[in-house]
Amino acid sequence: MRSDNNDSSGADVANGNNAFGAFALFSNIDGNHNCAFGDNALTLNTDSFNNTAVGAEALVLNDSTDNATANNNTAVGWRALRDNINAGGNTAVGPSRSEIMTTPETTMPPTTRQLAFRR
Repeated sequence: MRSDNNDSSGADVANGNNAFGAFALFSNIDGNHNCAFGDNALTLNTDSFNNTAVGAEALVLNDSTDNATANNNTAVGWRALRDNINAGGNTAVGPSRSEIMTTPETTMPPTTRQLAFRR
């Protein structure tokens, strides 16, 4: 994994991350147990955890505000959940599944969790 900022806070919590692709998990500081496979996958994730991004630009903006609420997301496909910033608990399968989701999972009722498929 190439992440210039990985564990740069020195808190020793950025563990269990995997990345493959140009700029995958590039901005990770304290996020842990994230998997990013594809160019720019999870690029701006800083502190969120348990995310899986497979595909170029999948979850690219995840946690870009650095508030650590964009946890437990799964995005498979080119640009899947690309625009997700702070929302957690989402699953998207298919190219360009990138609806803007900015509500943290802690304030979303379980019945409104996002599960999106696109052909």
